[in-house]
Order: sequence, then C-alpha cells, then structure tokens
Amino acid sequence: MEASINQQTTNTVKFKIDGITCAGCSNAIYNALKEVEGVVEHSVEYPGDIAIIKFENSKTNIETLKKIIEKKGYKVEKVIETTQNES
Repeated sequence: MEASINQQTTNTVKFKIDGITCAGCSNAIYNALKEVEGVVEHSVEYPGDIAIIKFENSKTNIETLKKIIEKKGYKVEKVIETTQNES
C-alpha cells in the first residue's frame, strides 16, 4: 500500500540550552518558537534548560530552530536527541 501524498513527516528535536535562568527566559523561547511556521508542538523546561520541539520537515529545520533560540540571546549547547515521525 502506498503512503498518502499528503502525509507529513515530522521530526522531534531536544535541545540543551545555556542561559535560561528563570521562567521568563523559558517563556521568551517558548513564545519565539510559537511563531515559527511548521512547529507542531513544543515545550521549554525550566529548570532543566531543555527545549523539545516537534516540527514539519517541509516547513522548517533544526538549524532554523537553533537560530531562532540564539537570536533571543540563548545558546543551544547541543542537540540531545532527534526522532523522525510519520503522521
């Protein structure tokens, strides 16, 4: 059976972020990611300094997401995990 042409492929990425010192910091990152086309769902953990982002591959990518976080003044220390999902 063939996959549907309209089938979306999404990835989930987990970033370790440096510079989150309060809930306001995590909210700033959360709100910036909320505006990105292709972000399906996301969370920013404080404490923990982790962002988990599920996004559509056809609309955005990991590098773009990192740049958006870094434009807010935070540093993405590393990509902890990525998973690909077929929906």
